[in-house]
Amino acid sequence: NCSGGAEATSGTFVDARDGQEYAWVKIGDQTWMAENLNVGNMINGVNDQINNSTIEKYCYENLESNCDIYGGLYQWNEMMQYVTAEDAQGICPEGWHIPSDAQWHALENSLATGTCDPSRRNFGCDPAGSKLAGSYDLWNDGNLRNHIDFNDSGFNSIPAGYRNADGSFSSLGSSSYLWSSSIGGSRAWIRNLNSSNSSVYHNYNGLADGFSVRCLQN
Repeated sequence: NCSGGAEATSGTFVDARDGQEYAWVKIGDQTWMAENLNVGNMINGVNDQINNSTIEKYCYENLESNCDIYGGLYQWNEMMQYVTAEDAQGICPEGWHIPSDAQWHALENSLATGTCDPSRRNFGCDPAGSKLAGSYDLWNDGNLRNHIDFNDSGFNSIPAGYRNADGSFSSLGSSSYLWSSSIGGSRAWIRNLNSSNSSVYHNYNGLADGFSVRCLQN
């Protein structure tokens, strides 16, 4: 061991369910997956994901090759495996869980310059968006990837786009939509990164869209 006992701040682990390897990164006192989750069997975007014995995912434009690059897209209930507890494991690997809105805020606030409003319903926490985004060539040209702090955190959020509730797909290359486990009525809190903006969008969203999933270590 050449590290002199220093704690690792990044690495990889294997999801025992399917043998997929994921990168992880430690940011502050949190350890996050540094890739979008890609678990389950692809179903067509025109169909809703349902509560059965199989984890179901959408792949952008119904191409499995897009899941290989961008990860799967999941409706909120499928991601949560049909529970509503904020600390739910959901579809995350053993030892990981779906991050709450407060846990997302802790991440973005640690990367922002100044006070980051946890209750905002818009873009904020500049330049946390650029610090969270990675994989330069996947992002459309804009303020996000051209910011001096691009991928400063190693979180490596990528513009996977999303699956609309009507079954169509949108925003590949320009947006990353990420669920939280925090629900309010018929909606859940999300984070969105956009290629034109170096900050982070925070708002409620309906549960039927298909968004990316990042897991947080327990």
